[in-house]
Amino acid sequence: MNSTETRKGRYHFKKTWEAPKEIREFIAAKFEGEVLNLCCGNWPCGNVNVDLVAKGSNVNGNAIIEADILNPAFNLNKRFDTVFSDPPWNWPYHFRAALNRTACRHLKEGGIFLLNAPWLPKSYMFNIAEIWVMYSNSGLPRNATLLSMALKKEVKP
Repeated sequence: MNSTETRKGRYHFKKTWEAPKEIREFIAAKFEGEVLNLCCGNWPCGNVNVDLVAKGSNVNGNAIIEADILNPAFNLNKRFDTVFSDPPWNWPYHFRAALNRTACRHLKEGGIFLLNAPWLPKSYMFNIAEIWVMYSNSGLPRNATLLSMALKKEVKP
């Protein structure tokens, strides 16, 4: 058994998927300025990383804040240049809207919202600027995802 495998009773658990290094590098190259990573999971790549369950610090030393980002009371009282999220892909629609609101609340005007999910951050709060399709060599649509870049709309006085 390697370090990503565990045994609990008669069940054997093995980590099945993590974004390949090339995809993580592609995404990280899109970051600008200070980065907030929502739903950071096993990849705390931002200056501030938030997940529902804090797993401590990762190899690169980035701490993870344990918080429910979908709770309207969640607020870091800070705005970031980039907000990145790789949320659970099976989230229902109302969770997706709550994620958009959280991202918008923590993003500077004109800031970048990068979303790695099989849906787009469609919202009156964002203008979608670019979309990339990422998939394995097995082809579309199995295991395909969209990396979308949306810009926060400026608020007119």
